[in-house]
Amino acid sequence: MRALARSHLCTLQLQAGFSSILQSRSRHPIRYFGSGTAPACVPRVAVVGGGPGGAVAALCLAREGVKVTVFEAAPPRTKSGEGLAPNCRPLLQRLGLEHVVDDCSAHRQSAGIKSAWGSAEPIDQDFLYGLHGMGVHLDRLQFEADLAREARKSGAVWRSSCTVDGLKRTSGDSSGPQTWSVHSSVGGSEAASDHEVDFVLLCTGRNYPAWAEQLTDGTINYDLLTGVSRVVTPGIPVDDTFLVVEADANGWWYSAPLGNDRVMVTYMTDWDLLKERRRENPMSPLITYTDVPLLTAERLAWDRDNQAESPVVRRCGVGCANRVWGGDWLAVGDAAASYDPLSSYGITSAMGSGYYAARAVLDHFAGEADALSAYGYIMAKTFAMTTALTKDAYDVEQRFETEFWRRRHADDWPFGDDL
Repeated sequence: MRALARSHLCTLQLQAGFSSILQSRSRHPIRYFGSGTAPACVPRVAVVGGGPGGAVAALCLAREGVKVTVFEAAPPRTKSGEGLAPNCRPLLQRLGLEHVVDDCSAHRQSAGIKSAWGSAEPIDQDFLYGLHGMGVHLDRLQFEADLAREARKSGAVWRSSCTVDGLKRTSGDSSGPQTWSVHSSVGGSEAASDHEVDFVLLCTGRNYPAWAEQLTDGTINYDLLTGVSRVVTPGIPVDDTFLVVEADANGWWYSAPLGNDRVMVTYMTDWDLLKERRRENPMSPLITYTDVPLLTAERLAWDRDNQAESPVVRRCGVGCANRVWGGDWLAVGDAAASYDPLSSYGITSAMGSGYYAARAVLDHFAGEADALSAYGYIMAKTFAMTTALTKDAYDVEQRFETEFWRRRHADDWPFGDDL
């Protein structure tokens, strides 16, 4: 799994470089709207989406005195767990959010990665002696609730169960430029309202609404990778806190311990291949015990009578928006670019892009002409480098001559076919 270790290191170096770029840019105070004797108007920003990227962006902007409103559609009742690699620690420290992951019993420390990748012989990559210490296995619902709480504490207005139905530019008056009118509704009711803002952050994730395509010109999906996740309670308690990653003929598995003696297990394969495997049993593959490879089976200590939560199926493939910035908007997190989970960069990317977006917005209001284009450059470079490192990791596994692996071993993966 050396390729994955190299991916973590290079991603950390990339983050450090971009962080220094943005730090050097934010030298000027925010240029508030208003002129002459008219009272200054504090910039107003709408954050559409309340996930990690949106919460971090809202938190950073609110701390700088910007008026921030977060529009969060009905939050999910369940969500797959996810891991924070140690390279996320510098960002958590900068944001003052280490307590969110360290002081919550719902999360568990991650000691490293145990992998059977490229060989049946397991390899351990221990985080303990690394530059930033342990990673974290997250309870995603708890983590996102805590990030939202921190954003509200910083002054952001958080509108829960509030769906944005559309955006419309409005004509500016003599004291300022054009603004946005954000049309929203609460809880699916007929009651609707409009909010006037000066800037929009699109933080809706992969499946953003149709109106957003007017900004991004749509999304390019490069592959069909799909994850099927379940949270289970193994027959034998899991003592180690390693993330287990294991390849098989038609995809790969990962499992991570959560709080309360639970384990999240996920199977990754392509959607078309998954449909073939599920024809006989719609719950396959996670309850097809004979398909579980050795490391994963040992961790879960499968018991046929064990009660597990219903599976969560989600798209996990590589993709990106055609455009991630405009003169008064930015796309953030998965709305801008989505990464293969093998990169371990998904949630770190969302939070990092939320931070970078906030810095870009502040620089924009401070009069930096190229602040928003610089954000677009950062997102493009991050996407290109992380995807190349993920390709390297897939190339390490050469044991299987199946369709899943043939696709990933192609020289032009993942950019061979737009889906």
